[in-house]
Amino acid sequence: VEQLLDVRKAESGKLSPKLKSEDIVSFTKNEVSHFTYAVKKKGLELKVKSKLEKIMAYFDPGMISKVYFNVISNAIKFTDKGEIEINIERVDNNSFEILKNAPFNSFVMVKIQDTGRGIPKELELRIFERFYQDQSNKGKGYGIGLSHSKELIDAHNGFIEVESTLLAGTTIRFFLPDTELSDKLPIDIAASTEDIYIDEYSEKDVEEFTVDKTAKTILVVEDNIDMRKFIKSELKAVFNVIEASDGLEGLAKAEANIPDLIVSDVMMPNMDGIELCKKLKSNIKTSHIPFILLTAKVDLETKYEGIETGADDYIPKPFEMEYLLMRIKNLLHSREQLRRKFQNSTVLEPSAVTVTSIDEKFLSSLMEAINSGIPDSDFSVGLLESAMDMSHANFYRKVKSITGQSGQELLQNMRMKRAYQVLSEKKGLRISEVAYMVGFTNPKYFSKCFKEMYGFAPSELIK
Repeated sequence: VEQLLDVRKAESGKLSPKLKSEDIVSFTKNEVSHFTYAVKKKGLELKVKSKLEKIMAYFDPGMISKVYFNVISNAIKFTDKGEIEINIERVDNNSFEILKNAPFNSFVMVKIQDTGRGIPKELELRIFERFYQDQSNKGKGYGIGLSHSKELIDAHNGFIEVESTLLAGTTIRFFLPDTELSDKLPIDIAASTEDIYIDEYSEKDVEEFTVDKTAKTILVVEDNIDMRKFIKSELKAVFNVIEASDGLEGLAKAEANIPDLIVSDVMMPNMDGIELCKKLKSNIKTSHIPFILLTAKVDLETKYEGIETGADDYIPKPFEMEYLLMRIKNLLHSREQLRRKFQNSTVLEPSAVTVTSIDEKFLSSLMEAINSGIPDSDFSVGLLESAMDMSHANFYRKVKSITGQSGQELLQNMRMKRAYQVLSEKKGLRISEVAYMVGFTNPKYFSKCFKEMYGFAPSELIK
């Protein structure tokens, strides 16, 4: 669907790339990894080769990803045995006939070569025609994929060509203008060609990721492995990403990891996204987690059902990845603003800092427990956790997610807020009296903590 929309953009002249400077070798290896299962299933080999470990190029990652998808999909589809090899190198405009009259002197060339059934010579030029299909392969390819790939390369001011031998294999080469200075990354002709093989796919690889303790954690729940991998590959540059293949697994991982946000498909086996959202939003441990539903079902009834379960956003497929990323960032930013509002307010109002009734009830109960315990100097976080009937881990995660503070910080700050209220409303009280009223046994330490929080001493507030 997305490619058909791109075709329309190409027709209206609105298909313009968003160029970025990226290492095309690393980018290619990542794109190729999506085909691991398909290659393994057919018993083929898929290699990426480059004389240089790193080749910087200017290109639109989204567009070139589509080119790889179309070209490699065809190579796998029409290759029954042997290998598919991808070579990446810099070339000048004298290297190939198609580049002779090019306005650029240097190009980055990507060559995809297979050992498949090949294409008859008379058909080579037609495979880039839109909607053309060879009658012998009707229904198996050559629809819009390759014609669209040509449009995407043309949008880069690049070139694409095919060379094939019947029953021996096909080679597709595309060339992207090399707009970087050639002396920045000189080609080492003496360097030996490095074979880069795809690692064998395993579920263990899915779960292992480097955790950045400062980054937010996103749980992606999606039964389609290609879509799940795609979303993860786009998000992992900014967030820690956890995966789940259906609603049941998503429910278990949400409760075990308490992510900062959940992105879930609607239609899944075992438990769909609507049911998952309903269960998480009705669970005190997970009710605060922002929830985004993704679905191809765009009827209003489904949309209303999703929102009624407590989903924070509802995004129809197909969607722009940039839009999903923007919605994720906006939801996380909104939650951060609520936490700051809580931390900066002198009086806590649960309805003003929460978005779900279960969270509001939790905070109301929490405030009631804190207010009851504040005068007691022995009242601790442990007693507060017992009053809320929660384990230390669950209490810490819940409170931290809603308020941005640990239990200890929350209790201390609430003591300070109570002191601020008392000092503001009740005149004639001594500072030592207020300190004892909020659970401090040392008035000097109380004054020190008060000043650290508000920037001025209790005596100044009285004045």
